[in-house]
Amino acid sequence: MASNWRARVMSLYWERLLQRRRVDPKFEKRLVGQVRMMARDPRRMAGVTEAGLDEFCHRFIEQAPGSRIETLRILGADLGSSTQEVSLAVDRWNPQDRSSLDNLRASITPAYNGLLQLLIHSKRGMEVVIQMRADLLQLEKKNESLNEMLAELSRLLRDWFSIGMMHLRRITMSSPADLLLRLMNYSRMYSPKPILSWEDMEKRLEKHRRIYAFFHPLLENEPLVYVEVALVGGGSVPASFSEMEEGQELTSSPVTAVFYAIASTQAGLRGLTLGEFLIRRVLDELSNDGSIGNLSRFVTLSPLPGFVAYLQQIVRSNTPTNLSLEMIAAIKCIGVEENFAPR
Repeated sequence: MASNWRARVMSLYWERLLQRRRVDPKFEKRLVGQVRMMARDPRRMAGVTEAGLDEFCHRFIEQAPGSRIETLRILGADLGSSTQEVSLAVDRWNPQDRSSLDNLRASITPAYNGLLQLLIHSKRGMEVVIQMRADLLQLEKKNESLNEMLAELSRLLRDWFSIGMMHLRRITMSSPADLLLRLMNYSRMYSPKPILSWEDMEKRLEKHRRIYAFFHPLLENEPLVYVEVALVGGGSVPASFSEMEEGQELTSSPVTAVFYAIASTQAGLRGLTLGEFLIRRVLDELSNDGSIGNLSRFVTLSPLPGFVAYLQQIVRSNTPTNLSLEMIAAIKCIGVEENFAPR
């Protein structure tokens, strides 16, 4: 009964998602027109209402990727910083005049920053800003204005997604249903070991298996990056996911925490090092969890089992390789003996 109910909920969830993406053919033209009006008169942004921001967010998210890029091109071209205005402000700069410094700062700040600040505080605004950066990261050829916009978005998101703003949560079967559905979907897209069913989900969240994720207060029930951990006994460290799955039932308190999968769910947050901070926080969380016992080992499961042994075999057999000096140095760092010269 429970599994049928969950399947029905998931079916309704995806049905609603697909319905949202059936967009009016005139939809994209209306959004571009809205952006152009703001570009021609930036003062319009000061009078933007909450309903107007919600409409902008909805229109932007529902556009096709190519149309979103066109919207960003308009913003960058018409609301980006002007080299002429910057040069003029530099010429007028006076160390004794505070207003000249304010003018210089204003000249190098793109006008669309005002729109981004307004978006951040709107209902779906953070989602939009993250999508903007994701679209620009995927764009291979960017002009000067789009490169400037990417830098501004990166700076803005780095501030908003600093470690102090992140909330660590352990995900359990008692977590909200929409969160579990998102986790399952993200795992199918990004994880090396996807969660394929509700039974699989329950197994990943049982007593000696944990999933922790970072959340942001402006993105409700949206796991930004998550890590999966297995608590195992004091024997040898499992060499692969399969070996860990086939391990014996724990008969005593676990002593080893195996971090076996980590995934970032937002392409627009790539490069913000959230995964590194997450592992550190989870390590502290597990170390201070009195219900677990005394964990004495924290290890990661290699995504390429047997790779170190493969390198050792190459080294010992003196097989000619194309390894660079940098690669040889990296091999030394992981403890593989090195007795050959680069080719």
